[in-house]
Amino acid sequence: MKPSEELTIRLIESINKVRDCENRPFNLAISGGNSPVNLFNLWSGKYKDEIDWTNLRIFWVDERCVPHNSLESNYGIAKTLLLDKVPVNPDNVFPIDGEKDPLKEALRYENQFLKYVEKGKGFDMVILGIGDDGHTSSIFPGQTELLKTERIYLESVNPYTNQRRVALTANGILSSDYIAFYLAGETKQYLVSSVLNNNFEGVYPVSEIIKKAHLVYIYWDEIQNIVDLKINSIFANKIEFYY
Repeated sequence: MKPSEELTIRLIESINKVRDCENRPFNLAISGGNSPVNLFNLWSGKYKDEIDWTNLRIFWVDERCVPHNSLESNYGIAKTLLLDKVPVNPDNVFPIDGEKDPLKEALRYENQFLKYVEKGKGFDMVILGIGDDGHTSSIFPGQTELLKTERIYLESVNPYTNQRRVALTANGILSSDYIAFYLAGETKQYLVSSVLNNNFEGVYPVSEIIKKAHLVYIYWDEIQNIVDLKINSIFANKIEFYY
């Protein structure tokens, strides 16, 4: 079974558990970019009828400051590939408004999310990608405020394009019950090796987050030589791989 399917089954089981044991919807945060495309295709296809869409709230990890109909919009991608194809309740879909001032929108979005969780709690599951520079969410190298703040969402600026964004902070990620990274292909093998070997301490935001996490799960499709990854001892008991 592919890791993307294993992650999907974990999601299905988790939604059902929260529904049956806590009698509430499951709070999921999803990423943008290319990372979740395989997942969206599975969720809207093979596993469409197995996911309890009526008990799922969908939030976003981050968003670019663009309209929802932009090809760069994380919400827009999800709408086309997933939301338009599944019976999710529109009232349980919470996009970030990319046309608003990101400082104000980050605060609005944070407050909106906090209405649905107990104090001190976070998402039931967050699904993240890893960028080529070691960023995750929209926490880029050098953005220490996003790693240290107690806020859940803040403004971020892409240092390469100066594009403004709204981003889930490290605190928002680490307060989540289940932290999953989904990767596909071998192109990021060198990067992940550098991250997990701690080759450049303090440079990669994703490594700083994993260091502080109790446990993270990496689901990696289409990878052959994951056994060759060199993992620093500080990460040894913090990562569970599916490949």
